[in-house]
Amino acid sequence: MHLSASTLQQLALEYQVLGLPAIPIHQGRPLVRWEPYQHRLPTIEEIEQWRWEAADGLGLVLGHPNPHGKYWWVWDIEAPYRDQAERWLDENHPGWRGGMIAQSQRGGLHVYCLNQQPVRTQKHLFGDIKALGSLIFAPPTRRFKPDATGDYVWLSFDPASALQLEPSDLPWPTDGGQQGVLGREPLREVLQRTIPKGTRNVTLTRIAGLLRGQLGLPPDEVLTILRVLNDSHCEEPLPDEELQAIARSSGRWLANPVLVVENGHRHSLITANSDSESDEPEAIDVSTLPEPPRRGWLVLDLVPEGTVTSWYGDDGSGKSVLALALAICVASGKPFLDRPSQHGVVLFIDTEFDEDEFVRRAYQLARGMGLAAPPAGVFYYRTRFSLTTPGGQRDIVRLVERYQPVLLIIDSITLGSYTDDLKEASATTSLMEFLQQLRVTTLVLDHIPKPPPGASLAYARPWGSFAKRAKARHAVLVTPSEAGGVVLRVVKSNLAKAGAMVGADIRWTDDAILVTAVSLDDDALAGVEHHLPALEQVYRTLCQHEAMTPEELAEETGLAVGTTRNKLSILRRQGRAEPLGDGRWRGIAPATLVVRDGGHSSLTHYIGGVNGESEPNGRPSPGDSSQPTLVVRDDGHRPFTVHSLYSGVNSESEPNGRRSPGDSPQPTLVEQGPDDIIGWGERLLAELRAGRVQLPVVEIKPGHTVLAPERFLASHIAEGKLGIGAAVENLRLYRRALELVRQQHGR
Repeated sequence: MHLSASTLQQLALEYQVLGLPAIPIHQGRPLVRWEPYQHRLPTIEEIEQWRWEAADGLGLVLGHPNPHGKYWWVWDIEAPYRDQAERWLDENHPGWRGGMIAQSQRGGLHVYCLNQQPVRTQKHLFGDIKALGSLIFAPPTRRFKPDATGDYVWLSFDPASALQLEPSDLPWPTDGGQQGVLGREPLREVLQRTIPKGTRNVTLTRIAGLLRGQLGLPPDEVLTILRVLNDSHCEEPLPDEELQAIARSSGRWLANPVLVVENGHRHSLITANSDSESDEPEAIDVSTLPEPPRRGWLVLDLVPEGTVTSWYGDDGSGKSVLALALAICVASGKPFLDRPSQHGVVLFIDTEFDEDEFVRRAYQLARGMGLAAPPAGVFYYRTRFSLTTPGGQRDIVRLVERYQPVLLIIDSITLGSYTDDLKEASATTSLMEFLQQLRVTTLVLDHIPKPPPGASLAYARPWGSFAKRAKARHAVLVTPSEAGGVVLRVVKSNLAKAGAMVGADIRWTDDAILVTAVSLDDDALAGVEHHLPALEQVYRTLCQHEAMTPEELAEETGLAVGTTRNKLSILRRQGRAEPLGDGRWRGIAPATLVVRDGGHSSLTHYIGGVNGESEPNGRPSPGDSSQPTLVVRDDGHRPFTVHSLYSGVNSESEPNGRRSPGDSPQPTLVEQGPDDIIGWGERLLAELRAGRVQLPVVEIKPGHTVLAPERFLASHIAEGKLGIGAAVENLRLYRRALELVRQQHGR
């Protein structure tokens, strides 16, 4: 069957009618963000806009109801257990083969089932139960695994005859002393003789269930016992890789006194230890609680306080270097990428490199910041155990208690969790909840699935389970450019508005690593557009030009004109773009509030503008001591001063903005409310854009200098209107700084 774009799109529409929304897949990777469709069906317009021409298969988003109100889930049976599962189905559900049955690329089965209620995704003895929030590949998806034996194919496709089944009815592991639901003899009898081929995996899995269920052993201890039994009881020992897989799977099973209850499936049997009232659950009346303080930032936009943040990206994207640079900045009290950072101890948990390489990089980064050596307060620890084991987590807890860090960095959680499969939501959720319970600001680094050559990383996700991104309160995608720079883009946040982007340039010299902030239109970020969503492509392109029409944007970005118009409307609502009234649009960059250190500065955001020229790197020309003066010109280009715009003075002025003849040459400032300050900023911005005023470079407070007045005003006015007090205060400080310069020049 030829998988044309039209064929796949038509199949997607047919699947959706059944309550199975389908998205395009290429080599096992989604070509669109599919998480929104865990909660709703895609629209026809969305489906038509997807990149079907690049697809070689379909992924179905499970958990939705069919037209009759019953919820879809799939019993994903791995090939080694197919025969056992088929025997159980034949005995308990005759006629199942006439429903919706697909064969996977490695010879397993996908049995599509319906249930009266939504089903949760979970691990099963024979594979997985794919349901609410899961994505499963459906025919006619092409094979993509190295060990695949064929494409995905339907063995039977009759939605009306789909198996109606509850997951609780499936065969589950049994306890160690009773005959289980699979009709097998008790384990005590099995272990009295040699375990033959063909039953080794199932028997050792039953033992793992016993060790986990009745004894509550963690996966690493289960693995130790399985290795002993494998050598002593198996006719031919299983490969150690299979033992590790069984042990990892045991980590998904609940540790309970009784593993099997009622109808044979594992169930959490909770018994009270006493009759005291303290054992009773109790909810809290929210109205009786005081409002907690607003959550702060360890580094604005990039690392919020007191929660878990994820920085993830492809191999070699610069995550580890940036994280270590952050550690040095926090320990030394320096700004990170021109953003003020908290000062304190940093604990760096390393799961990838060794001590020598870490220290080597620390010295190189320190020299790049003008330091002779790394500052005191960066504590390094190379893990001894997997992050998901009791030993690994015990070490982290003790280190946090001992060093009391303001920042904990873990590099990385995927490679550091080698005893568990973080593709499983339960393992990932357990790890992320453990990190949340540490009550320390935590930054975890993570990888993404290896993308195909040339693929866009705009919608890349952390490797493994969706729970990684879901459980992180703040997620930042680290995207490299072709020119060597990187963009840190906030792709998800429960604490702030997503979308913030920070540019950085990482340069390696013979003895130093220099990490500097760059504007988003810097040459170091050339080529990054390919890895940005359409909205950010439009924004970046718009900010690279003085003004552009939607048609010009479409031509430069390769997007449709309708798409660029839509994105411009979104940017306007976000305060990042504005129409000029002649069909053209201009970009509004974030505030250019620069943190200076030792007389040097690197800009995070755009610099320059209509009235502020600068060198390409954003710094004034060497030796250029001249600064723009506070000059306002009327249409005849005659200088005059507008005190009401510059300083909000307590004096009256003529309607044309000129000072009245009797005005004092040294007017005094009056304190004004937020609306007055914002109004002052709007009037000054209008004069600046009309070309009737030039503003100087001024320092509004120690270490904070405004280099691009137009963009500073535009962004702070927008933020002030949203009620952000810091923006209003910066506007107030800016007005005072301008007044001080005016007084010094006697104007």
